[in-house]
Amino acid sequence: MRPSEPIRPRLADLDEDIEAWPPAAQVRRVQPPKVGAAGERQSALAAPAADAPRAPIMGAIRERDHGVHEPPREAPRSGTSRFRAQRQMDRDAGIEPVSAFRRARMLRREQEAAEHAPPQPRGAPAEPAGRPCQDTPTSLDAPLPPAHPAVDPTRDPGGGAAPEDLDALLSIASENERRVAHMSYESMEEELRDAAAFFGTDTLVKLRERRVQARQGHAPAPHGTAARGWPAMERWDARVAPTRAPPARDEDDEAIRRYFRDEPEPAALAWTHDAPESASAAVRFDFQGRMSWRPGAAAGSDATYLAGLHHHGEAQQAPGYSLDELLHLARSAVAGQRSTAIQVLGRVCRTHPMKHGDAPAGTAAHALDSDAGAARGRILLTALWLLRDRHRSVQLAAVECLAAALQSVRAVDADRFALCELPVSADAAPDWVWRAQQTAADAWTPHAAPPPFAAHEATPLEAIQHDWAGGLCTLGALDALAALVSTPRDDALCSSVLDATYWLAVHSGAAAEAFAQQPTLVDMAVFLGGTVRPWPLSKGRAPSDRALVLLLRGVQSGRAAAEALVARGAVDPLLRYVLLLPPESASCDEGAPCFYVTVTLRILAALARYGLDSAVIRDVWSAIPPLAAWAQNAVRTPNDDPRLYTVCALYELLELWTAAALANPSRGDLGANWPAVRTWAPLAVSLLQQAAAAPPSVLRAAALGAAASHLAAWVHAAALLDAPALHSVGWADLAEPLERMVSAAQTRSAQDESALVRCAAAAAAAQRLATLLDTHVPSVCFDRLRRRADAVLLDVLCSPMLEQLAAPAMHRPAACATILAHCLVGTTHEHNVRLLLALGPADGALAERLLSRTVSAWDANLWRILSPFLTDNLARVGAPAAPAYSMVAVLAGQEAPALHVPPLGAPTPVAKDPLTDAELWQSGAAGLPLRRDWPFVALDDLLHSSDARTLNRGVLPAAWDYNEADVVRASLQLAVHVARIGAQVLPSAWIHLNLAKVFLLEQGTGDRASGAATGRDLYADASIAGWIETLFDLADTAAMQEQLPASTDKPAPRCRCAAAPTLEDAADAAQPGVSYYQLYTDLVGLYDAVSFGHPLFARALLPPLAMAYASDYRRLLWSDYAHVLRGIGCAVADAPAIGGQRVGAYLWPCETDTVVLSRYADALVSHAVQPGTLLGTMALHHVCAALWAPLEPQHWHGGAPSVPASVRNSLGRQLFRAPSHVSSAVLHYAPEGGRADMRAREAQQITWM
Repeated sequence: MRPSEPIRPRLADLDEDIEAWPPAAQVRRVQPPKVGAAGERQSALAAPAADAPRAPIMGAIRERDHGVHEPPREAPRSGTSRFRAQRQMDRDAGIEPVSAFRRARMLRREQEAAEHAPPQPRGAPAEPAGRPCQDTPTSLDAPLPPAHPAVDPTRDPGGGAAPEDLDALLSIASENERRVAHMSYESMEEELRDAAAFFGTDTLVKLRERRVQARQGHAPAPHGTAARGWPAMERWDARVAPTRAPPARDEDDEAIRRYFRDEPEPAALAWTHDAPESASAAVRFDFQGRMSWRPGAAAGSDATYLAGLHHHGEAQQAPGYSLDELLHLARSAVAGQRSTAIQVLGRVCRTHPMKHGDAPAGTAAHALDSDAGAARGRILLTALWLLRDRHRSVQLAAVECLAAALQSVRAVDADRFALCELPVSADAAPDWVWRAQQTAADAWTPHAAPPPFAAHEATPLEAIQHDWAGGLCTLGALDALAALVSTPRDDALCSSVLDATYWLAVHSGAAAEAFAQQPTLVDMAVFLGGTVRPWPLSKGRAPSDRALVLLLRGVQSGRAAAEALVARGAVDPLLRYVLLLPPESASCDEGAPCFYVTVTLRILAALARYGLDSAVIRDVWSAIPPLAAWAQNAVRTPNDDPRLYTVCALYELLELWTAAALANPSRGDLGANWPAVRTWAPLAVSLLQQAAAAPPSVLRAAALGAAASHLAAWVHAAALLDAPALHSVGWADLAEPLERMVSAAQTRSAQDESALVRCAAAAAAAQRLATLLDTHVPSVCFDRLRRRADAVLLDVLCSPMLEQLAAPAMHRPAACATILAHCLVGTTHEHNVRLLLALGPADGALAERLLSRTVSAWDANLWRILSPFLTDNLARVGAPAAPAYSMVAVLAGQEAPALHVPPLGAPTPVAKDPLTDAELWQSGAAGLPLRRDWPFVALDDLLHSSDARTLNRGVLPAAWDYNEADVVRASLQLAVHVARIGAQVLPSAWIHLNLAKVFLLEQGTGDRASGAATGRDLYADASIAGWIETLFDLADTAAMQEQLPASTDKPAPRCRCAAAPTLEDAADAAQPGVSYYQLYTDLVGLYDAVSFGHPLFARALLPPLAMAYASDYRRLLWSDYAHVLRGIGCAVADAPAIGGQRVGAYLWPCETDTVVLSRYADALVSHAVQPGTLLGTMALHHVCAALWAPLEPQHWHGGAPSVPASVRNSLGRQLFRAPSHVSSAVLHYAPEGGRADMRAREAQQITWM
């Protein structure tokens, strides 16, 4: 018997263990026992049965004690083996000895025969239980031991004890029974109490139940219970499916909760029940990673037994191995078993990549991805652990599994050209826990981020679930991979190591930065991506494209990493891809030469943004003209050839080197200088002219935009360094190619993510070039081009795709930053306002500069008054702090510490009152992205002036000396400027909401402290009233372009994608948790108290009365405050527009609330509302609809409202017993476009009178 092989842990350099590993399995392999004499079994061995059991592949698994390395036990030299003991027991019972394997097969055939046997007639004698089936061979036709039909006769009667110990156990049991029989009742009760105190009541109940079953004659085992015993590799009954009984439920929970309220909730006691079966244990896989069995599927066949898919401990009839079993086997003491298990896990991950959303139970996706991807996290941790195994075969299997598992959870673009198209990168590893908890609305909320995660307090599995790329790097994944490569190079091993490093780096900036500090991994990437194959490519294997992308990500991760790569010499071997032209026939197939050129140019461009390695210009200067000529041939191709990606990268690099020629000499860097770049302008001009006849496409427009952007940088540098050179270029010939480029970008501006980025780049390049030429070359005019470029940039900012890119469902922060950086060149106020609404939490400093420029352009005094409120609204207290730099600003020309979108910082501290130590108030909607009603943010601070951060933290400028009226007036004036841009910028619901806040400022003015920020009767001030009336008109103009959801009896549900939000949406977004109904209740009460029937105040009450809103608003005004109706004399023509309608929004659909209908009738009878007013028209229309629509439904839109007949009759009697002018108006009223059936109405009137 071979001794076990323990695993030696190699994680001493880590701070903590990866996982609390359970004890590894100890495997023993012995010779199979010889059953029977050779003579009597010779014939059976010569012709074995077709379904005879085969020898196991893996062998049996036996657990060893925790922390104890049990020395291998030698087989006893003397004594009785278990097989011999069983044969002796069979002979004593008068049974012919049969092996356990054949005994199990006979039982299975007997059960199958019983299933397919025809039903016996009543009264027929029953078949003996021990009789074998008829098709059993004669050599196996031996009597079975007498047993209950449901009990497996092969079960070990000793419960796992050795046969030589059975006599001792039986004697102990007999002695115990005799002692209990002679005990008194009191002694038994006392012993039971002691046993209950020691073992627990539940244990005694289970023992008592088992004793009762034993006395009843071996009752059947519960369904799904496995027969434990020898032999260990026997086949189970194929018809028995392993199921777990649900935990028992107490039906008296409600009664307990009613009378004993201090009792804990049932959920608090859930830990006391048995844990449900995990999803990773329900599905089984074969050795190729394919799903071989799911719950409810048929049992295995002979083929699955031959394939070795039944050598596991539980549910042996199910072929394959569960994830739990494979993970357990990966910690075996035998290297072969570890290698086999980790290989299977890698194939499972490769075959079943991670899928978003909930997968149905019983599928591979559910087993792998349920519980926030816990099974995948365990696979990643197991593979990482085994990278340090002492066996080379296990290391190779582990790195292959790690690469496959990382690829299965990837969240980046599969297109390698699109992956390298953007000039910056971003973290892409999603938070599995947060994503599993998201709702559909949260997944599409722009700039939503997971809550802060304390990684230093988390377990390794939790760290993987929240950030698998960062978690693996923290646990030393790159160190382990580098240690593998430090050994003699192996092609298979290096390829797997490169794949694992690649997936880590493209998902995490920290991993890419750590890669650049690993010389072994850097040398491997340079070797596989740069020097392993000749260039230009010959027949054979191409260089690794992933190695080049890995180097690009390392450069983009930060300036320090880029300097380390340059110092290591990682860039120089790649210059051959630029110095030697790729073949003209380059295509987008695997290993396309143009991809190597593209990535190399992207690496050089990233270094140029840092101002590093500018001396490389001298090395590749001679190759620039031939490469530009190659690019001119590429842009003339009729289709979107992948060489266009190379054209984009080439001219982006030329633009950066041209800009460096202007900036670097001032810093003493002469690598890029004006004489070196002066001759490059004709290259871009020729490219634009050559592409004039090519068919338009977005990718081609992006390539031409890169050339135009290079020309803009050249014009800017020439205007400062060499003005005569500007007149050496024929600028007038570029007008038509540039306009064609902009037109191609405009037609496809909202198709997908890549198209949006390319269109923004092309339009921004055209706008920048046109502006510079108009400034420095007066002989040409590009006004038309500039206006068209501005229109395209505005379309990009208005595209719904831009918000979707910032949402967690898509999560493309690098694309968002690139698009917004291009849109910074917009010249109109609408560009600036829309750009403000699109900036994210990391762009606070840029947003403040843009706010100052935009507001000051309208009126500098507005910025002086509102700047404390607007700047304080840019950051929300308690939210993650903005990083040190904005990627949008970096792409716009700011010095770049990194080309990787930085993560947000730690939460900002809460501001408190220095005197009372109370937390100061800030709007819950503060922070970026800006709320839609950002011009009104000062009103919220005024409503909370006693505890607002802006007014109480002592940071107001010393020269700031304005009162409440000044702040309100400036807010309304700024809102007018913004509202005039369009309804999509400031919808009507936001205007109505904030105008209501102006009137609410009168609430409690007597209790507020006096000072610089106080006021009273603000709406009565002539200047403020004028701005209020203007905003009411602008709200009507915006509402006529909107459409609201249909009316319901409940408030309309929030729809983030709706073009026109409701008042409930606006209130919830401005102050989460505060409903508009609460605000409207305060508004109506304040109108009743202080308004004196002011017409502007009355107009603010009308929008929620529209039929698009719930009837609660109409009940409040028409019932609880019916006495104020006389003062609301708004004419029909002045009705606030709602959802594209004016008076129609208040008439359709017809009212169905019986309380509101009764109040309408009361108001008509009591003359509380007058004919010709909006309220009078509403009351008359809805009561007439309730009375006459059942008689003439064809004249009422949507048919008759569902009003009870009793209510209808009550309304009729009340109205037709009213004064004659009221009853006459009701009798003759007809809706617009309909007519009154007077004969039917008069007949109905008689019944009511």
